[in-house]
Amino acid sequence: MSFQDKSLTCVECGQPFVFTAGEQEFFAQRGFQNPPKRCKACKAAKRSGPGGSPDGGGRELHEVVCSSCGQKTTVPFKPSLDRPVYCRTCFQLRRLIPVPPLSGPGHLPGPFVFSPARPDRRAKDVEAAAGRVLQTRCRVP
Repeated sequence: MSFQDKSLTCVECGQPFVFTAGEQEFFAQRGFQNPPKRCKACKAAKRSGPGGSPDGGGRELHEVVCSSCGQKTTVPFKPSLDRPVYCRTCFQLRRLIPVPPLSGPGHLPGPFVFSPARPDRRAKDVEAAAGRVLQTRCRVP
């Protein structure tokens, strides 16, 4: 099938742009059934807008104080007042250190429960790793 350049109108800016034969062939190979709606400039502007970038470029960061060590940090979400917020180091430590089980009706008493992400860790290994991380990364102001 032979393709020829087509002149289209951008839905954003209303300017005409050329849908080249090469672009049409590319669309056909990928199975795209609809022609482009935006010119290259408007398409680029839409991608770089809030939430449009695949690398999270338009993300708003919020400055907070870690609930565990008191260090200032930034998080990519708006924290709520009823939930603790941790710096990266404290968040990772909370995943390494054993967490006591819930108690009360419906919960069985028992030994500490280790993080499901690292079930092979023993208590001694976890304590040693946590001590090293605290010494090197987490400085309390």
